[in-house]
Amino acid sequence: MARKIIWSFEATADLEAIADYIARDSSFYAASFVIEVREASRLSVNFSLKIIVLFIALKNLVLIFWVLFMGEET
Repeated sequence: MARKIIWSFEATADLEAIADYIARDSSFYAASFVIEVREASRLSVNFSLKIIVLFIALKNLVLIFWVLFMGEET
């Protein structure tokens, strides 16, 4: 049986909010991030759930380091 990932409204809104936050510094990286996440969700249909969770955790870690080391503009 083929798997399909369906994005919820909340997940889509969260992705847009993250992209908006990144775009405060770089619209290029914001767009790149969204493309990577969307592509990973399409590709992840062929991978196990553990790989998906690992990818999401790594992306979140990158965002945390971005905030910690790049800081927020005030």
